[in-house]
Amino acid sequence: MRICQVGPGTLPIPSGCAGGVENTVHHSSVALMELGHRVTVIDVPNPGRSPPPYELVEAGPLWPRFSNLPERALRGLTFQFAVWRVLRRLLLEREFDVIHFHGQLGAGMNVRLKHGGGILNVFGCHNATWGDENSCRSRRLKAKFFWEMDALRAADGVICDSATMRVNLIRFFGIPESKVLNIPIGVDEETLASQPVGDSLRASCRPNGSQMILNVARLAPYKDQLTLVRAMALVHQQQPQARLCLIGPCTDTSYVRKVAREVKLLGLEKRVMLLGEVPRSELLQLYELCDVFVLSSINEAQGLSVLEAMAKAKPVVATAIGPVLEILPADGGVVVPPQEPERMASAILEVLWNPARGQETGQRARCHALKSYQWRTIAQRTIHAYESFRKGGTSNGNSF
Repeated sequence: MRICQVGPGTLPIPSGCAGGVENTVHHSSVALMELGHRVTVIDVPNPGRSPPPYELVEAGPLWPRFSNLPERALRGLTFQFAVWRVLRRLLLEREFDVIHFHGQLGAGMNVRLKHGGGILNVFGCHNATWGDENSCRSRRLKAKFFWEMDALRAADGVICDSATMRVNLIRFFGIPESKVLNIPIGVDEETLASQPVGDSLRASCRPNGSQMILNVARLAPYKDQLTLVRAMALVHQQQPQARLCLIGPCTDTSYVRKVAREVKLLGLEKRVMLLGEVPRSELLQLYELCDVFVLSSINEAQGLSVLEAMAKAKPVVATAIGPVLEILPADGGVVVPPQEPERMASAILEVLWNPARGQETGQRARCHALKSYQWRTIAQRTIHAYESFRKGGTSNGNSF
């Protein structure tokens, strides 16, 4: 197939950090190329990028900054206007079988771009908001994500990250079953490989061999780091030397301040580290360093960081929400109800007090990730989805 993938327009592809969607576009494109398909990727300009194996076409100019949510929105929208110009030129020069859009903002206008030759327009829905039933019922949130609603309606097919999200899109948005399939994000070879850990990072995050708890997620209300910080206060009473590292983008500055205030109020300044967004190479080392990985989210599109921790054979404690329950095997981690710090703290302490059992749990989780979530498998599922959309639907409605 001749496939064109359009990035979300914020971070470059690959992101070089924890940009899940951007890295998804990169790794899926590489895997599709390895299966023999021709792939073109449209992305933001990035002069420092290493040459990728697929054809790369940069679209700009665009809003230069995205240090907060309004600027992030402006960047995504200006990127889509640039994509419009690039796509019109490319469609005159070559033929595509599929154009796969991954951006929340403004993608609908490009999905509607009129082009001949029977090109299939696919929209990739990665929005964690739609992994939660209550959010899907909210008129306010539907209005907030107007651009995404437009793309969902206009696309010939929709690929979302979890079966939970697929059910919600059908139930609450009226998308036909044949038009939406769920295919999870995969795990790449670099994450699966063992990573050497630098001495300075080890000394700063695990001084004197102290135990380390890791959370990798955007600092935002739906990721609910507040509950995790409160759980950490209870853990600290039993394990005074344990440390919590919070890793992820800090674009929601009001929530970041709220979390920082809670850390100070609970007297955890020396036990909770808000490290923000770190380079991908450092993030992989942090996975290696941690004793337990914790996800405290209220809702998720999939829970990619859980999968990455599984790939690193780390014991996982996560909230019992639909998308996480889909990827975390019953014997590969512990799930707790959302927004219950006491239950979360108890599960974390159980892992810290039983490291041998935690290692066994982590190994089972890694085996599951290796079996089901490598990118070659995900790419094969993606091609199956394209073919299904072309035929007008699939017999069982699920792609994974």
